Amino acid sequence: MRAPGKFFLLAGVAVGLGACSVTWPPEHGGGAAEISTRTYPAAIIDAASEGEIALQVRHANCLRKLEQLTNDGAMRWAPAELVLAERLAIRAGREIAGGLDADGAANLIALNERMQRIEDAIARAAKPRNGVAL
Repeated sequence: MRAPGKFFLLAGVAVGLGACSVTWPPEHGGGAAEISTRTYPAAIIDAASEGEIALQVRHANCLRKLEQLTNDGAMRWAPAELVLAERLAIRAGREIAGGLDADGAANLIALNERMQRIEDAIARAAKPRNGVAL
């Protein structure tokens, strides 16, 4: 490498290292995780405080209800909601198994809301229109 190339390489390294600091960031200055912590509504805290076994039972009940909705025609009347509900069920199960009770409880609550939307879509489809049921 010629002398001008070495000079530019050393200058680039000096400028890059000049931006580094020796100290850690101060408290609440290390990123988004430190600046804003996740807060949970009271319902989620109550559900998470029941324990992992209670959450696993709730999760199993949600899976049974999701299977029932699928059999009732959810894939026909609310396909996008069904796919999102299945993803929430998987995520909630993983979080509960991983010991993240508050996150699992939050996703179970969201899953119940999504399953209610699916039930509403199925009920709307079952209503007769002009004397003809779909």
